[in-house]
Amino acid sequence: RFFGEAARRLAPLVSVPKLADEVPLETMTANLTSAKLRFEYCDAQLRVQADLVAPGTFPATDDLESHVEGICQLERDHGRLDSLVTLLKGLCHVPSNPDSSPLREAVASLEKTTEQFANNQSLLEQIQNSIAAFDKDAQQWLQTEPNCNTCGAKLSVESIRIQLHRHES
Repeated sequence: RFFGEAARRLAPLVSVPKLADEVPLETMTANLTSAKLRFEYCDAQLRVQADLVAPGTFPATDDLESHVEGICQLERDHGRLDSLVTLLKGLCHVPSNPDSSPLREAVASLEKTTEQFANNQSLLEQIQNSIAAFDKDAQQWLQTEPNCNTCGAKLSVESIRIQLHRHES
């Protein structure tokens, strides 16, 4: 009976109201929960960090850095020396008392040739200076005498220098 009475009173109701889409509400709830957890984490970190003391000043490390660099340089040098020792171990022994007279003669000949070359180089410079002086003098003379006095041909420094323009006398 009790259920019959209650059922009669509820009979005029249509149906249970339809709920709206729940996904945005679930997303918002998840975001709020996540934000709350982040807040609690940050708050805990701030409480822990509040008790920290500022770090002191560190002593100068310049000397230490230079010592470390020195050690590194010594290690590099050691590696190079090891390589040289390995290379030298592979070399054959020098024969005892080799005859060096051909080498001495070759060095003496080279020194003599070098001296001759230096002398020839000096002589060449003198000749080049003489040619340059001659060209300068010829150029000045050609400004007053541009044509041959015998035939009237146009003269140049080159034709005078190599005697291309000549008359038999």
